[in-house]
Amino acid sequence: MQQQHDIVSIPIKTKKDIFHFRDATSFLRTPKRPKITTESISILSSITTIISPYNAHLSPGHKRFANQQLIDQTNHVSLKQFPVAYLMLKQALETELASLPHFIWTFTQPDNIATDDVLLLKTIQFVLTDFCNKCHRNAFYQPKYERSYWIDRIIPIFQTFGDQSQLLGFQWCEIPTEEHVEFTIDPDTWMRTTPIKYHDGVGYDINGCSRLVMEGSSSSTLKEDVDHTQDDTIKTLYASIEILTSFLRRYATASFSSLCSVVSYSLQCVCTTITLSTTILDPDNVGSYIQKEMRSVDIPLTFNKCHLWMQVFELVAYLFTSLREQEIILEKVMKESSGVIEIKDEERGLHILNGIIGTI
Repeated sequence: MQQQHDIVSIPIKTKKDIFHFRDATSFLRTPKRPKITTESISILSSITTIISPYNAHLSPGHKRFANQQLIDQTNHVSLKQFPVAYLMLKQALETELASLPHFIWTFTQPDNIATDDVLLLKTIQFVLTDFCNKCHRNAFYQPKYERSYWIDRIIPIFQTFGDQSQLLGFQWCEIPTEEHVEFTIDPDTWMRTTPIKYHDGVGYDINGCSRLVMEGSSSSTLKEDVDHTQDDTIKTLYASIEILTSFLRRYATASFSSLCSVVSYSLQCVCTTITLSTTILDPDNVGSYIQKEMRSVDIPLTFNKCHLWMQVFELVAYLFTSLREQEIILEKVMKESSGVIEIKDEERGLHILNGIIGTI
């Protein structure tokens, strides 16, 4: 298979205009997804590596990772870890709307089903029941604006996931993170130096630590406000880094390798598309961060788009499995930090990050 290289575009001029032709391998920015300008990516590159389709300058390894996430999403890699929930969802999406509620609540699960499989199954049942109800809504009454759509379509998915899994609690609409409040205080005067930033949603764990920041970024469900998208992409990236930095200050005596496994999450909704990203410490560039775009899916509004629920619940399943892994990692970090698990002093985050994170 022969592939063309180094063709940016071929301009063809007509009497009225110039048309720039590109081959199919050309880099194109995906609409309705998080966005950061090339200039901002370059400025941030010394402290943050952004692995996302909107970054046109990814290394070959990072490009392979980004492509693999798209393949994993299409193959439902996370969702298939919950085999009963996966089976029920596939069968549900082949059922007519009139019969769907009955199918959802008469589905028979096996006796030997795993606990987490039950929890995701219940999440799917409640979310799809809500969807069935909304499919009867007159099209004229569908939400047209960002906040209405956020409340009507996005909140129910994640609130239901939190209620069933107990992995996250949520606060909604104009919520600051406690971690952000910390960083608005000047330690010399103990006075607030900058305005507090608010989010459309914050997910926090049983310890009260923020784990997931969420933003709705379009004034309309049909037309993207690109400036708003860019502002909120920067905002969620900044918040996810604040969450990690705050955690570092509390548990700096844990091993650096364990601290590099701690994840903060961000979710951005642009029109009807939601994108989940993760942020971690960069183990190979001490003091820096890596943000990775993991899943990006469209939310179905009508029954003829119900197949989109497969990828929506792939995103939810990814978040579920990742948060379960984080429970183990956070327990290890806390035990290392408190001395229950002994580690060498030179392996501690405090030692490796000395001079970067400041006074603990």
